[in-house]
Amino acid sequence: MKNVKISIITISYNSAKTIERTIKSVISQHYDNLEYIIIDGNSSDGTQKIIEKYKERISFYISEPDKGISDAFNKGISYATGELICMINSDDVMSAGAAQRVADSFENGIDVYYGDVISIDQYGNDIRRQPRRLSRFIFSQPLYHQSTYITRKAYEKYGTYDVALKMAMDYELLYKMYSDGAQFKYIPAVLSEFSLEGLSGSNELKNACAVYRVSIKGGTKKIFALYYLIRSYTTHYLKCLFKGKKMRQIAYKISDKL
Repeated sequence: MKNVKISIITISYNSAKTIERTIKSVISQHYDNLEYIIIDGNSSDGTQKIIEKYKERISFYISEPDKGISDAFNKGISYATGELICMINSDDVMSAGAAQRVADSFENGIDVYYGDVISIDQYGNDIRRQPRRLSRFIFSQPLYHQSTYITRKAYEKYGTYDVALKMAMDYELLYKMYSDGAQFKYIPAVLSEFSLEGLSGSNELKNACAVYRVSIKGGTKKIFALYYLIRSYTTHYLKCLFKGKKMRQIAYKISDKL
């Protein structure tokens, strides 16, 4: 059983409705070598009071204005001391046993570890989703950041998140890592749960447009990037037609294969 140090970073801003569940999912991990960092953007809705309740279980916490999500991510990374770093945002949930599963998969030479997620849609359906082929980086985000663990060395080598980006910042960085030869390893387990009410979930089409722009900037030909954008719009409206879990599972499968 491996005991690699893992840093979990949660960024938040006015997240009083969801952050307690996030915190509990992290501090309840039965893994000793876990560091938990919370970067709050000076919330005013009670988020800070909730965080204070658990300060004895939090390794580092700061609340101050920031320049957006990327800036908050980068702050968290600057304070992290773990060999592996994962972003579990304030509306995400870390799956039970996730830290140990990732640690057990650790090996030298791997830059990025990634696994499955459970997505919760607006109808309450919980659907397990697997990452898509890494070759899809040329026009889409095949991984889920809540279930992605990046080594400290990879951040030092490839850089951190672009502060100019308000969406798709994780895609931009992972695409760059993939293009520059970073080594990825798939972990066949559910590592997190996220709600489609989050930023990229509730703004799915805006996020698709952001991915389109970032992919072109990264060197993808416009024809391929446009294909993904059209696919995103098509599958978005296809999923909107269904409310039941089985039919939405089918819609997701179609979406992932297109």
